[in-house]
Amino acid sequence: MTKKLFAALALAFVAGGCGGGGGGGPVGSALPPAGPVLLPAPSVAGVGTLDVSARTSNQGHGIDPRETWESSSDFLGSLEPASGSRSIAGLEYTAVRQKDGITYGQAKAGPTDNLDVDFIGDHWHQLPHDLRAVLERGGKVWSYRLFRAPGSADRIRVSTDWTRNRCPSANTACGGSGLLALKESRWIKNGSLVTDLDTWYRNPTHAAYRQAGITVEKDQAYFAAHETGHVLGLRHDGEPGGSPVGPLSPHRLMGKGLNGHEVVAPHESELADLASMGYVRAGDYPDGSSEKPFETYGYAAWGEWAEWGVKVVRELRFSESSPPADSLRFGAVAEGARSTKPLGDGVYVWTGSLLAVDTGTAEPVRGDVRIELSGPGGAIRFDGLKRVEDVRGPGVSLTDWRESSLEYGIRLDPDRMGFTDDGGQEVVGAFYGPTHGEAAGTLNDQANRIIGAFGGKR
Repeated sequence: MTKKLFAALALAFVAGGCGGGGGGGPVGSALPPAGPVLLPAPSVAGVGTLDVSARTSNQGHGIDPRETWESSSDFLGSLEPASGSRSIAGLEYTAVRQKDGITYGQAKAGPTDNLDVDFIGDHWHQLPHDLRAVLERGGKVWSYRLFRAPGSADRIRVSTDWTRNRCPSANTACGGSGLLALKESRWIKNGSLVTDLDTWYRNPTHAAYRQAGITVEKDQAYFAAHETGHVLGLRHDGEPGGSPVGPLSPHRLMGKGLNGHEVVAPHESELADLASMGYVRAGDYPDGSSEKPFETYGYAAWGEWAEWGVKVVRELRFSESSPPADSLRFGAVAEGARSTKPLGDGVYVWTGSLLAVDTGTAEPVRGDVRIELSGPGGAIRFDGLKRVEDVRGPGVSLTDWRESSLEYGIRLDPDRMGFTDDGGQEVVGAFYGPTHGEAAGTLNDQANRIIGAFGGKR
């Protein structure tokens, strides 16, 4: 990447200052003129990186980033179309929009394009967050292993029934085609998710339960995944229309009996059953490796010298006989070819964009940035802050973020090669390009629960 930036700089000097402009593909994509070219010594050093990150447990929040990070065009605004791609901090961003010499792109990795088990309906929004988290993971335990439903559908919409209590008295939940019915009295007690075995089982002190070592955490995961299996069309093992009872039954989510409650991920034979019904299978569960990355979404922007982006990663892990581990990791990065000379005296203004994430809701947030410096300091202001409100309809709906703007006083670093805010270093930035033509950095405001990266042109 550094060599490409050097090449781009050299070509810009040879061509009389006509650089990349940031409107198309990656820097350094232009072809040199025919014949020998004398390359001047580069005046910009190697790539420098600023980054911030945070992690939170998703066990009790019921947040699915897919619901707010999927669509890019409306979130990034009605700008001019763009093409090409850019690799930023290990993610490949596809360019989709451009404006004022800045290109905007989106990246996705992991099982982001797998089958979407989408819980909908007024009842879903009435459920406590911790219950929504359990049920939503019950959908992911299947959808992470499936690409398409019969008929090539990439989404199964599941209506949740919370108030009618359609389940038989002994059941905790009932799943069927397009419907997940939940027995309120078996899941919620005094407004909280049930944590006592008495509610889950009629005789939890029975020796067989103690011998099996059943815990409530496993039971919640089991019921959510088991009922989602019914939604997909599977029946109980041994029942008419179900798989025969055999040696695999204790290891299958759809198996009946005590051992079934220890299983929280589908057996390969159950995925084979779904394939015979017309589902298209995907690979194994993500483990965070380069071959099997976690579910990841990101937005980024880049100019001629700097690039900045934000991402959310769902580190959701499934194993056969333990509760799913579910956490969200947020990250933001600004990098590029740093300026090597101190910023001179004068008044400077850079304008561009902020790409961020609300660390309380995991929603993407975007806005405009204006960086002003005069003498030893100045101010940075983020305006027009918007978030994704809902993507369950025909498109993305944007609404104002809880703050319309954020402003911070900033001061130049002693070497005049970058800047920080006057307070607790929520803002850290640097200058990019041979003439400080771009500025970029990161925002990490824990009080306002926002992490992001920003950049702009002078």
